[in-house]
Amino acid sequence: MSRSARYVVLALFLLTAAEAFPGPQTSGANEPFKIYAFGHSHMDPAWRWRWWEGQDFVLDTFNQAVAFMQEMPSFHYVQSQAALYAYVEEKDPELFEKVREFVRKGQWQVVGGSWVENDANLPSGEALVRQFLVGQRYFREKFGVEAETGWEPDCFGHTWSLPQILRKSHIQRYVMLRGGKGRPTFTWEGADGTRIPTVDLGAVLPALEDAFEDFQRLGLKASARKMVDRLRSSGLVSVILPFGVGDHGGGPTREMILGLHAVGRLPFVDVLFSSPDSAVRAYLAENGTGAIVRDELNYDDYTPDKPVRFVFQGCYSSHMRMKQRNYRDVVLLTTAEKLGALAEQLTGYNTPVDSLEAAWKVVLFNQFHDLLPGTAIHRAFEDAHRNYDRAERAILQALDAALDSLTDSASYPTEGYPVAVFNALGRPRTDVTSVILDFARIPARIVLTDAQGDTTPGQILEGMKVYEQFWRLRIGFVAHDVPAVGYKTFAVRAFDSKGRELPVLDVLREPTLAAWHPEIFDDHTYWKPGAQLLHAKLDTTRSGNLLLGAAPLRVELDPRTGGIVRLQDSHGREYAALNEPMARLELLGDNPGGYTAWRMRLTGFDTLLVPNGKPQLLSRGPVCTKVRVPYAFGSSRFLVDITTYTELPRVDVDVHSYWRERLKTLKAVFPVAVQAGTHTRAIPFAAIQRPNDGLEEPAQRWVDVTGPGGGVAILNRNNPGHDVKGHTVRVTVLRSPIDPDPVADVGEHHARLSIYPHSNSLAQADPQSVALQLSTPLLARVPHRRAVANRASRASLVKLEEPGVTLAALKHAVDGNGWIVRLVERIGQSHQNVTVTFAHPLVEAREVDLIEDPVGPVNFSGHRLTTTLQPYEIRTFRVRWEE
Repeated sequence: MSRSARYVVLALFLLTAAEAFPGPQTSGANEPFKIYAFGHSHMDPAWRWRWWEGQDFVLDTFNQAVAFMQEMPSFHYVQSQAALYAYVEEKDPELFEKVREFVRKGQWQVVGGSWVENDANLPSGEALVRQFLVGQRYFREKFGVEAETGWEPDCFGHTWSLPQILRKSHIQRYVMLRGGKGRPTFTWEGADGTRIPTVDLGAVLPALEDAFEDFQRLGLKASARKMVDRLRSSGLVSVILPFGVGDHGGGPTREMILGLHAVGRLPFVDVLFSSPDSAVRAYLAENGTGAIVRDELNYDDYTPDKPVRFVFQGCYSSHMRMKQRNYRDVVLLTTAEKLGALAEQLTGYNTPVDSLEAAWKVVLFNQFHDLLPGTAIHRAFEDAHRNYDRAERAILQALDAALDSLTDSASYPTEGYPVAVFNALGRPRTDVTSVILDFARIPARIVLTDAQGDTTPGQILEGMKVYEQFWRLRIGFVAHDVPAVGYKTFAVRAFDSKGRELPVLDVLREPTLAAWHPEIFDDHTYWKPGAQLLHAKLDTTRSGNLLLGAAPLRVELDPRTGGIVRLQDSHGREYAALNEPMARLELLGDNPGGYTAWRMRLTGFDTLLVPNGKPQLLSRGPVCTKVRVPYAFGSSRFLVDITTYTELPRVDVDVHSYWRERLKTLKAVFPVAVQAGTHTRAIPFAAIQRPNDGLEEPAQRWVDVTGPGGGVAILNRNNPGHDVKGHTVRVTVLRSPIDPDPVADVGEHHARLSIYPHSNSLAQADPQSVALQLSTPLLARVPHRRAVANRASRASLVKLEEPGVTLAALKHAVDGNGWIVRLVERIGQSHQNVTVTFAHPLVEAREVDLIEDPVGPVNFSGHRLTTTLQPYEIRTFRVRWEE
């Protein structure tokens, strides 16, 4: 059976039931088996079709459901995905009003609560929250109701943090299909301990499928008896039946409805046409939810005696551009919200709330479970990327306006060229950033000074000669102690070899997106590497290795393999496995035999690539050292940039790919000198521990292997697919499936990974904080003009004190009344005194849920709010402060 059609397979059986068994029957003495039936159509807005085609069948399906309701008062229908309702509201207001009427009557019921039926592993925790915030608020505004039943019958797995997000979004019970544990009903306990009653439609599929297969051979009565007996033998006394044609729309047909009436006349079956919420409630009550499942729901065809495997292992690295833009745009959106709040308080800037909400809806729509996982046709992705373009224009316009208002009003050191550096994270941080400046000559020394007179060196990362008249240089530097949700100002001064100051001639204000991730756009076509401009060279060890860095990490690279063969901290602890270089590329055959975008099956083809040229030094100086290693295979070529820092305890690994492969997988390989049988990977708003069994899994931002005395985390900015076997972590950089898109991911790609070794425990190392810095870089910006007023040289709007706690969101409340502050515990520990410090005294604070409804009071006084957080707990607050 194919995809989501499997869970309504009994409805196919009903298509012929009306004719096969039309007459009334005598009731039997035994208690009849109950079938709670309601109409439904699982609709993929885009899959093997484009969204404009999806729009057409959405209208047709809604019209047909309304027609049946007008004809048959007993007919009930259920529909998820608020985005589909919004489309009907826009295109056919008359039809929408009819839907509203039947929602009021209770015949039509909204379920799901999310904007679309999204993937439930790839979106960040904050993106999952926004799915329900936007969806539930839409249902409340348009229909006066909210979804009570979570509804994900076709997504490819369910993250372990979902129960808490569901419950705090007003969802009382959950209906899912893939990834269960073989139990029709159970209580799902999430990472934080939140429990939710759950229905696994997939657990009853064998009986339903057999009924369909046996119909022609046995006839209606015998095949129905066999189905009921099988369901009863599994302990069930009833079953729910969402019936209707799905995927491409259609919904219930008249034949299905008549067929259900015919089946209901059997003496051992009682068909009850019911509203979905009451049907699911009754089904759970009658069959019980005593079994507790404390795990993620991500494993297909679960049986206790078989090795586990993810539902669709390949979808976490198919169409990698979709993953990259999803990660990037969610971070850009939350950054625009946070720095917009800062600008509002300091400069009078007004955040364009409506345009950011529209951008959120685009990003949330593209998290649909066939778009974000990369399992749709090529044209569907072209449409998705055009929508991303539209969203990014709105996001960047808002972010640029906020940054300009702050940059132009800040105070700067008096000597030198002014630069402001912005930090969107909830804690102060020290990290690298860069700015582009023009000089008459290449400086011999560059210094940045803050308002307190503290200095930090600058380094030429790359440059070009413009009009053969002056030099345009990207200057990298480490910005120390940049305030949380805030900024800090610096002044740049440059000197020649004789100590004479070189004035800044001009500045190139590059687009924010390019400044955000400059390595994505850097191919050195015009920009020349800084090492080439300065004639820098690398040190070579006695063994012939290249010395990339000596502190805080000593890193040596073997030019023959292109891999890191030594990775030591300042205490001499070694993190690279002996004779197994890190950060190499491995190419593997990948032919699952069909459904190649969904499935992954690595074949016997397996080769570690070796460099096809000498490593090239790109940059070396007081800030960082960067080396490029070239590789090639067939028509594909790859450039691996390895960067070490003089002040940061991580090694960045950038993989630039020119990908022309077919049915192959590219992995970056990281053998680590850590002995451990398990690893920990980040999931949305939590983490989970798994055995090192080589299973392909998704990770949110990081995966860590820790043993006695420390460990190594491999961070990713936008490459979730990975596996860990023994002491080797492999990150999936690219795949080349051919179904349903035969040219998936052909072209240029960039991936940024990072190696973060630590000599302490996982909780103390807190890889989440380092991963957030990797994905949310500092932004350096120069003013259009000097500030007229003497504003502050540094500012912070909100600051967290507690390690292991993340500021996930700071934004306007959806009703415009106050600000929303969301905290998340990310290291699995209890925190009794979490303090949030605000720039202004608080006048009001209350805890709210994820839909921003009041929950209860919270302790606050003056500038501070104090709360507690349990392991992996999400807590949200509405605050107002003095203006």
